[in-house]
Amino acid sequence: MPEMNALQKSMRKNTLIQIFAGVVLYFLVTGKKEKKAVLTVDVIPDGADYVSKYFKDSEYFGNNKIPTDYYGNWLKLAKELDKIRKAFGTAILIKKGFNITDPIFASCKAVEIYPQNNDYKHLMEVIQFIFLDLNVKTVTELSNKNIYVEIQ
Repeated sequence: MPEMNALQKSMRKNTLIQIFAGVVLYFLVTGKKEKKAVLTVDVIPDGADYVSKYFKDSEYFGNNKIPTDYYGNWLKLAKELDKIRKAFGTAILIKKGFNITDPIFASCKAVEIYPQNNDYKHLMEVIQFIFLDLNVKTVTELSNKNIYVEIQ
């Protein structure tokens, strides 16, 4: 009977070694699975290469998805806003930007802005002074003291 126990122990030990060797060999042969990189690119329309100095996309679009069909309009609008901001000399904030419920805002052709320093009168004077240098259709001071700017 003692011989059976020794034989059983030997077989058990050999079996465990074989299982361990098999597991190690499996991981060595299969190796790590390579993760494939996924590249996602938002399509930017032709001519949409302007980079705004003072205004970020997130300020205009908020949490909304940027509509690629109208992104070029936003860049044209941002270019005009940059001109206004540079002439004004202090920060201008976007009060109302992209909004799918209003067609003119949904097409990225309009924005409501206000001066961070609350000097609405001076901002309007600056815009009127440089108006001929701007490619805008309309600039209007609203009753809430925001300034509405619309591009052509």
